Amino acid sequence: MTREESIQKALTRYPRWRVVDKPDGTVLVGSIVLSTPSGQDFRFRMRVFVPLDFPHSDAHPTARVMKHNLGGNLGADAHMGLDGTLCVQMPERHQVNYREVGLSGFLDQVTLHLDRARLYAFTGRYPGEAYDHNDKGRRQYQQELPQLLAEYVHRRDALIAHLPMSLRRYADPRVPLLENRAWCPCGSDTRFGDCHRRGLTQVRMRVAELGEPPRPLIPAGLRNPFTPRRRR
Repeated sequence: MTREESIQKALTRYPRWRVVDKPDGTVLVGSIVLSTPSGQDFRFRMRVFVPLDFPHSDAHPTARVMKHNLGGNLGADAHMGLDGTLCVQMPERHQVNYREVGLSGFLDQVTLHLDRARLYAFTGRYPGEAYDHNDKGRRQYQQELPQLLAEYVHRRDALIAHLPMSLRRYADPRVPLLENRAWCPCGSDTRFGDCHRRGLTQVRMRVAELGEPPRPLIPAGLRNPFTPRRRR
């Protein structure tokens, strides 16, 4: 999905949003409305910035709340910067695969964040898992990273344990799958399409559901809007 396709797809969900092209990217301005079961609406006036190199994995969009009707001020405890910028990229394992889900996937995460901010406004507690901001939050994640990676590997290994060793590398959805007419690597002298293709495809789908493996944070402060970006 290209950058332009991603933006246009997002605009089908928010057709009233205004689009402004700038030298360093595209700005989208509009409202996200959250409706509660009781029928009450909470409106957030948003400014979303999409950088020029989106959907590169490190070209993160940013979302800023310019105005809301929650009453009172939302701050760092609600994972919102002083200028209204949402901290939606921490922890690292919650990152969005922009090439697959595009800008719509990022806006889904923003909407989830806004709903948590709404709950914080009424309860004084941020619901769900959260890390601290800035370097403290990054250190927390780095300390948990070995355990997170071990858990991911354990779940993945449980999914591929029944596959022959020669086929396990193909359980990774990023590895191209063999053609049907190719001989199956299991050594059965059978075409892949008639041998392990069906079972391996199912395993690849289940591995894909695990998401990307946890990765170390990049050194630059690109994933956390509470960390100032360096000027290029």
